[in-house]
Amino acid sequence: MKWTKTLVQTLREDPGDAEIDSHKLLVRAGLVRKVAGGLYSYLPLGMRVLKKIQQIVREEMDAAGAQEVVTPILQPAELWRTTGRWDSMGPNMFKLRDRGEHEFALGPTAEEVLTDLAKGVVSSYRQLPMTIYQIQWKFRDETRPRFGLMRSKEFLMKDAYSFDVDAEGADRNYWIMYEAYKRIFSRCGLKAVPVQADGGDMGDSLTHEFHVLAEAGEDGIAWCEGCGYAANLEKAEKSSSPAAATGVKTLVYLADGTPVAVCVPGDREVNEVKLKHFLGAKACFPDAAQPVEPSFRNVADVTLKGSPLLGETTVAEADYADLAIVKDGDLCPHCSKPMVIKRGIEVGQVFKLGTKYSAAFKATFKNDKLEEKTMIMGCYGVGISRTLQAVIEQSHDKDGIIWPSSVAPYQVVIELLDPDDPEVAKVAEDLESALEKSGVDVIVDDRPERPGVKFKDADLIGFPVRVVVGAKGLKNGGVEVKRRSEDKSATRIVAPAAALETVTSLL
Repeated sequence: MKWTKTLVQTLREDPGDAEIDSHKLLVRAGLVRKVAGGLYSYLPLGMRVLKKIQQIVREEMDAAGAQEVVTPILQPAELWRTTGRWDSMGPNMFKLRDRGEHEFALGPTAEEVLTDLAKGVVSSYRQLPMTIYQIQWKFRDETRPRFGLMRSKEFLMKDAYSFDVDAEGADRNYWIMYEAYKRIFSRCGLKAVPVQADGGDMGDSLTHEFHVLAEAGEDGIAWCEGCGYAANLEKAEKSSSPAAATGVKTLVYLADGTPVAVCVPGDREVNEVKLKHFLGAKACFPDAAQPVEPSFRNVADVTLKGSPLLGETTVAEADYADLAIVKDGDLCPHCSKPMVIKRGIEVGQVFKLGTKYSAAFKATFKNDKLEEKTMIMGCYGVGISRTLQAVIEQSHDKDGIIWPSSVAPYQVVIELLDPDDPEVAKVAEDLESALEKSGVDVIVDDRPERPGVKFKDADLIGFPVRVVVGAKGLKNGGVEVKRRSEDKSATRIVAPAAALETVTSLL
């Protein structure tokens, strides 16, 4: 592929609305172009990366026994009312009406539509287990779209759903997908860490998030370097050792409208997700305007149990639970070594859903005794577009992106320094042809630009290997070959005949 025949437009300046490095580089390297807040067009280089990530995901899903389908982005309100999420999803959901006044949503996720699909096609245990997946655009009306593709209103996602006859089968599928996710992110060149997580609106059962550790990550992760325990801060636990003498603060929460007094050490914040689960509430939020009353139910963080500090409050008796957000230095609940708080970018998640959605849709099957049973479900999501940006966030330097060869827009750039020189052009064309026959993606920078401009663009876009072909170099014995991740001192001078072997070995 010739650069002059390709839509590649790089920028020298950072976009004004970009806050993190990966967002800046996405735009500057010509991968995407902003349309509006949270909405982006993918340019040819960005599309090439997106397609490569999709291909890796498809290969791993197919190898895990999943079958690909595609369902509509436009989903009828009736499906969402079946589970009650038409209302509970709130303003995050894009809702609209057709000319017949029928209500629809632009799908923010696909539990409803794919459970309904399974209900319509499965009738016997002989058809199970079954795992289906799709790669489809999703839409969420984010309050504050930011960080480029990290938090956007439209994003590409792979979502898979497993349907089993029993809990044992559901467990097997969960761990099959867990391992498939590890392979997906590894093949994309990412160091993604699986962490324990809270199911949130998706379900209360076992779930793991896959996080790319990065300072720009929006999610906090409690990490124990001693035993490897990792959990996001909504889920993270700590040792129940007594709290230090930091005082106690008491806050009032409304749990489904009922006031509850919550006590935590004075230097801690309440983990509202844990509190909601402990109280069994559908909604739980602070009410600072409400004074503490003796009639309130009292709950306290477990580290306050038996502490004389609790006597200083208005709380006489309390139910104890792990209710405080974990912080740096807290002891691991498994090995009692100090934990650290890291930042992570969530790129995938696996859930055990149980029968939350299948029961709502009456998605059943007949067993071998002709008894009607409810399917047991699992749910597995990968943020395809978010993974693209996560690779950049984890792999870049001051000059630009450093792509892994597996997902790079082109694996090799051939810098043609003297495009009008017949000998130089012939060497470049022969190498391009040889690499393409070897299955390597190549772009030839044939622009009439200064070498410095070409090198800066190559570093900015981040092609894994750069080959420089010029008249001066050929006279001195060959072509220059260098990995993007290496400094200039690692440049190799090789004869044109040896360039193919050198490049492929570097990839």
